[in-house]
Amino acid sequence: MKRPLLSIFFLVAALCSVQLMGQSVTYGFSQNEGEPLEITALAYPDFSSTNVTMATATFSFLLPTGTEIIPVVDGFPSTMGSPLNNITGLWNAQVITPENYLAVGFDPSANPADLEGNDVYQVVLQNSPELTNVVANVPIPLFSFVLPEGCGGGNIEVLTNDSGIQAAIFNHTFANFNNEMSLSVNDNPSTDGYEGNEPGGFSIPCSCDDPIQAACISELNVTLNDNCQAFIIPSMVLTGSYDCADDINLSINGTESNVVTGCGEHTYMVEILVEGEVVYNCWGTIIAEDKTPPAVVSTPEDATLPCTDFEAIMLTMLDINISRCWEVARNGEGVYVTVPGTMAPALADRLDLVAGAQDAVVVPEFTDGCAPRLQVCVNDVATFGEDPTCDDITITRTFTATEISDCESAAGEENGPAVTSFDIDFLRPGLENVQPFADELDVAEYECDETLTLGANGNPVPRAEDLPFVQFGDRTIPLVLEGAVCNLALTYEDGPRIQTCPNTYKFVRTYTVIDWCEPQAPLTYTQVVKVGDTTAPDFTAPTQDRDFDGTIDDGPLEFSTNAGDICAAYIRLDDPSIVLTDNCSAGIELKADIYPFQDLNGAPIGTFFLDLNDGDAEIAGPIPAGTHTLRYTYTDDCGNADFTDVPFTVIDRTAPVAICEDGLNISLTSGSSTGGASTGVAVLTPEMIDNGSYDDCGDVTLHIGRVRQLANGTYELLPGAVYTDELLLTCADLGNVLVGLRVTDERGNVNYCWLEVLVEDKARPVCFAPAPVNISCIAYNAELPADINEATDEELDAAFGAATGIDNCEVTITQTISGDVNSCGVGQFTRVFTATDGQGLTNAAACTQRITVYGIHDYTLTFPTDEEADCAVVPDYDGIGIDERACDLITINPSVDTFRTTGTASEECFKLEVTYDIINWCEYNSIGQAYLIPRDREGDRNPETELMYLHVRPGVSQTTTADDIAWLSKFA
Repeated sequence: MKRPLLSIFFLVAALCSVQLMGQSVTYGFSQNEGEPLEITALAYPDFSSTNVTMATATFSFLLPTGTEIIPVVDGFPSTMGSPLNNITGLWNAQVITPENYLAVGFDPSANPADLEGNDVYQVVLQNSPELTNVVANVPIPLFSFVLPEGCGGGNIEVLTNDSGIQAAIFNHTFANFNNEMSLSVNDNPSTDGYEGNEPGGFSIPCSCDDPIQAACISELNVTLNDNCQAFIIPSMVLTGSYDCADDINLSINGTESNVVTGCGEHTYMVEILVEGEVVYNCWGTIIAEDKTPPAVVSTPEDATLPCTDFEAIMLTMLDINISRCWEVARNGEGVYVTVPGTMAPALADRLDLVAGAQDAVVVPEFTDGCAPRLQVCVNDVATFGEDPTCDDITITRTFTATEISDCESAAGEENGPAVTSFDIDFLRPGLENVQPFADELDVAEYECDETLTLGANGNPVPRAEDLPFVQFGDRTIPLVLEGAVCNLALTYEDGPRIQTCPNTYKFVRTYTVIDWCEPQAPLTYTQVVKVGDTTAPDFTAPTQDRDFDGTIDDGPLEFSTNAGDICAAYIRLDDPSIVLTDNCSAGIELKADIYPFQDLNGAPIGTFFLDLNDGDAEIAGPIPAGTHTLRYTYTDDCGNADFTDVPFTVIDRTAPVAICEDGLNISLTSGSSTGGASTGVAVLTPEMIDNGSYDDCGDVTLHIGRVRQLANGTYELLPGAVYTDELLLTCADLGNVLVGLRVTDERGNVNYCWLEVLVEDKARPVCFAPAPVNISCIAYNAELPADINEATDEELDAAFGAATGIDNCEVTITQTISGDVNSCGVGQFTRVFTATDGQGLTNAAACTQRITVYGIHDYTLTFPTDEEADCAVVPDYDGIGIDERACDLITINPSVDTFRTTGTASEECFKLEVTYDIINWCEYNSIGQAYLIPRDREGDRNPETELMYLHVRPGVSQTTTADDIAWLSKFA
């Protein structure tokens, strides 16, 4: 059966490189054409030179696990490495097999694809060979090795720089497995010239006739590592011949993994593949054992404590029924911590190193590879000096951690415990450790109202805080009477009493401190002890409930100004809320001083001596507005005194004084025209009704508003009204108007006064008559009645114009008319107007209009033709025709003269001559001559056949007849 011996792939990697003036190399492999099992490592330059030196070089690559090359390469780490078949330079190699993965810091479970099933080879250049003929892209052979006979399977692969494999190895061993080559080209300084891997690939044909004859090991024992894991490779579970296998699949517990996790039995399965098909499979059992004992992670440092703690710390002092063991378990972060409820509280107290404390135990930290829990037990061994009562004591505290494991082990093969310990030294104090270092203690004071423990002499026995003490670090350990602190004993003796005041005395107490280990030179302390009244009286400052809600208000006391015409207040100093007591004395002196504006360095107002029980109010003042300090000083019979500063504020809470004028009359100004809106106004400001309003503490602000009086006599703003800077009074306010004055001080206090303002209109109206009017008799006759007095005001206003009146408020116009026109429609009229306001006042000046009606002559007279008849018959003839177009008054008086012939037929034949006297009474001039109109119109008229017309027309100006025109015409 013929198939490839080894597939060799030269992988492309996009890697970083440092080039020397644009010069670099890549790595690759080739096979000997005559000997396909001989593999040569090559470097491909991208430059040409006759002067090249290889300074250093590293070549790392992978081969399938179990491939034994010739020459044989030592495993990692190798001191010198194994020499290969050198071609250019001397090359030494070492190999890392899967059994050594963890030893070099590589965990294939974290990144198995990079390394699984491969050996890692590192080949290092040992000298600096010189090259005399380097040609670009022509490979430089470096070294060679020979592959074994048979079919090894898998690939040969140049490692990718900075891969997970190389990074893990470097972090653990600091051995650099990256591919590198440093060159010196044409005597230029060396630099890294590695560029990447040479691409390409081919197969080597070989003969593999060995049959697959393999079997699984039925039961394999493995030891778990510190992570409770073991890595399995095919050679560990297979026996027999399987070199011709293309691939071997290994699964554990049904998962595609070669990692065993946890102790106990695990089932593995093996599949052997040839040309992609499974030709053999088998299975077996792996027994994983935990043979790694617990380990100590950290141990507490040695401790030093005072000897007083020995019995509280020593574990042998615990009751025998209290367990000295507890359990720890691995938490989510992999740290073993105490399992709640497994450590006895009494044990925890002693493990704390400070008796009585909790939740701060001082214990080592342990860990283990597989066991989920550990049992930790502790015991103490005390070491005493030659003199147990005087020498220091040392406790050696030992901790033993034992696995609580789920893994079964054969009898006698259990993992051993982890043991660690630390020392606790208990030091005994000497007199040099006693404090205070001075020979006099602070004064010890006992109040007369205390419940005292008295000694045989009737004096109070010392308290712990009054005694000398030992200072150990930041701890204070008082000495004790009638006993000892370790080796230190304390006694005392009292001197005679001295009476100082009622219920009060003092004496001197002497203490002696003895070190029983060195009793020759004891320490002596003196202390003044005072018994009685040493405390100042208790004073409760005055309080206020300003909002009367039953709760005392915080902040300074507040008093309102109340001194009258000045901005100040009188205040009560012995307020009933003051409480003053003393624990011993019956008599207490209380005095008060007032520091204006809280200036405690200035001169106070006072002093005021107060008696809280006499029932009389103690008043001080006047105190100006502002914030001040009221200092109460209180002293008992023994002279114990204290003071309390009480801030208080005098605030202007007194309303200002509002004073209004007794009464005010105000007249409206401006005016309104006839029929228009009333525009008479008057502006009323607060200052106009103020009569000297003021405030004790500052300026006031005035506002005015419309008010009304309620049935109960009080006042309020009218609905919708506000207090403002001015009121606008109008004609609607004529009469009495009730207004209010609001007076506001700088603190917002408000007061009011009210008054009635009489709003008057004292201005007579003014009348403006329309202009004189000239009107023709034609218009007059057309628009007005014959009797002008029958015309209405509206007709007169329409014809001649309306009068206008102006007044502060409303005004009414009335009128009369007098005059007449003659029969010609000519005449004059006079219109008299009267403007009357709401108060009945009328215009003072005359308000008249003159109307002139003028006449117009516009008419035509038609003169008839001559007429004739037969035989004594008087013919019919026309009279004078009149066409009046204006205001003329024309009358005609005809006269007829008969003319008979003197001959025959005087009765039958005759002429009638009609003469017409035409009078226009509107033009008539009684002293002038009549105008004779010719019959023939000055010779161009035939009276028998043609009519004649007299036309009279007004001239350009109709208001005069001086330019009238008259003419005779044959045309109408």
